[in-house]
Amino acid sequence: MFDPTDEAQSVKPNYKPSILIMKIALVLSALLLAGGLTVNAQKAEKAKVDPEASFKKMDANSDGKLTKAEFMASPGAKKDEAKAATRWTNLSKGKEEITLDEFKAASTGKKKKAA
Repeated sequence: MFDPTDEAQSVKPNYKPSILIMKIALVLSALLLAGGLTVNAQKAEKAKVDPEASFKKMDANSDGKLTKAEFMASPGAKKDEAKAATRWTNLSKGKEEITLDEFKAASTGKKKKAA
């Protein structure tokens, strides 16, 4: 029978405690690093917005054109109406409505070539 007080029977670890601590530290570091990379990847994924999907969501009457009223009714515009009004002015360049192509060009920062 096993007697824990008998030193001849006791099982001693075949590694040094400092190695165990280093292994634990390495595993924890790897887990923290992996978790941080996942959070950054999720933020980058969320930052990418599809201009076409945004346009369709804001185009309330689905006529393929976005008016200032439709633009200002979006949740993003309601958060900061002054900023949204400035953005609309930049998007529309004084026009009453904009098309999907104009919205995409402005969203990606590319200027549409004059036809």
